Amino acid sequence: MSRMHSLVDFLGRHKYVVTVFLIILIVGLLDENSWYNRYQRLQNIDKLRMEMQSYKDMYENDTRELKLLNQRDYVEKFARERYLMKRENEDVFVITNRPDTSSFQ
Repeated sequence: MSRMHSLVDFLGRHKYVVTVFLIILIVGLLDENSWYNRYQRLQNIDKLRMEMQSYKDMYENDTRELKLLNQRDYVEKFARERYLMKRENEDVFVITNRPDTSSFQ
């Protein structure tokens, strides 16, 4: 019983400190809008902004390529490089880089 009495006595003397501590605990960790949740949301916002910037860059590149596809010379170059197409009576040689397999480890 003396432990319970000493705890009540401690809380009675330091009621403001205990109250402030409990408020900080609730606001800082337990609340839905706590500082921890706010930090996680800010990190998520930063990640989404970076993703949004990458999509903007992809959009700009695709728009630039679409404008180039309106030119006949670029369409021929595009078809030759990506789809290995060729004109009539023309031979196409595909050259690839192979890793050096002559050296043994």
